[in-house]
Amino acid sequence: MKLIPITLAAFGAFVVNGGYPWPAGGFNVAFFYEDSFDVGAATTYVATSHPNVPFVLPGNSESSQNTAIIAAGYRAASGLPYYVAWCGTGNTVNCLADTTNSIAWVEQYIDCLVRGTSGSQVTCTGPGGTSFLYVNEPDLTAPTSGWNVVYNYVHSHYPNVPFGPILSSSDGVPGASTYLAAGARMDYAIEEQFVGPGCCSGSTDDWAADRIAYPGVKFGEMPVSTAALCTNHQLELKTFGGVDDIEIIWNINLYGQYSGLPLDADWGTNSNAFTSTGDKSICVLPQVYFAGSTNTPQTSNISLSVTDNNAWPGWTPASTVSTCQYQVISGPNAVYGVGASGNVVTQAWTSRTCNSSFTVTVGASGNCRNDSGATQTCIVEMRSQAANGSYGDTIYTLYYIAGI
Repeated sequence: MKLIPITLAAFGAFVVNGGYPWPAGGFNVAFFYEDSFDVGAATTYVATSHPNVPFVLPGNSESSQNTAIIAAGYRAASGLPYYVAWCGTGNTVNCLADTTNSIAWVEQYIDCLVRGTSGSQVTCTGPGGTSFLYVNEPDLTAPTSGWNVVYNYVHSHYPNVPFGPILSSSDGVPGASTYLAAGARMDYAIEEQFVGPGCCSGSTDDWAADRIAYPGVKFGEMPVSTAALCTNHQLELKTFGGVDDIEIIWNINLYGQYSGLPLDADWGTNSNAFTSTGDKSICVLPQVYFAGSTNTPQTSNISLSVTDNNAWPGWTPASTVSTCQYQVISGPNAVYGVGASGNVVTQAWTSRTCNSSFTVTVGASGNCRNDSGATQTCIVEMRSQAANGSYGDTIYTLYYIAGI
């Protein structure tokens, strides 16, 4: 079913900070990362319906894809630079923008993103149309007074455009809490959810205290992969019985390594099920665990040691691992994902011994057969199958290949 154009009236009557009418129960933002090789991924995404995803962020904040996103019935999201609060103070040194008037620059840049207009400090190259503004990993050492200059400009000129931070897993909730306590104004705050040290609270609601202290602010998370989705049991919208107001689904198109290695070949499918219905059934299916990713160039055959779990930790009823497989893809554009042009399947899905090691050959006639130079050229995919025939999440790692 095609999404109908989203209007403010369709979002209901709940208003935050005197401005933005939020969707009832919570919503998702689809977040893409793109470069010249991958331009158009967000436009392709909006060609089909994604329930509960009103906002789509293309890879470029001034993206011409905003036109296609809006025409498809979605709303466009855009980002402001991490140093934007310094710009709000008038500090042209820490602002980092090439400008003689940092306050005018940030105001005009917001005008560019929302209206598509230029000014004395900003030459706008995009069509505008933004209706969701974020600051990715903001510099929280900047005075809150500068942050509030930006917030106040957004709300005085574009009262129906929400504005807030996406915080790194290192800054996270403590950083937002400190900034809010110091007087920072925001419509929402999002915490990145990477898998690794400091990530993923399991059964704990990170934002519990802030939800009480700041009832006018919406809180949520940004999972980067199925691993984050299944490691943090609390990741769920209120719409589906969870605690979060917003979930931002990051790097859906799996550009490069921006989710860290190993990557998640099924993130698009799994995140769509999650955003559409709250479905996290993938978490009770087998989990492949691989910790051997490396950026060291490989000159000989590669041995990969893999653990195959019945389900993600803490999820029940767990499945039972039945069989395990791997697949190898080689090509000059491996870094852009499994389906990128020029990539070739050199070893189709092949059985491997579960909870053991397997070998991938390297060489002119091997599984990994493209010399790397400055980029990864070999993909190794791994998956496990449950006794009921269902596959768990497919992961893959990337390798630099040298000496061919």
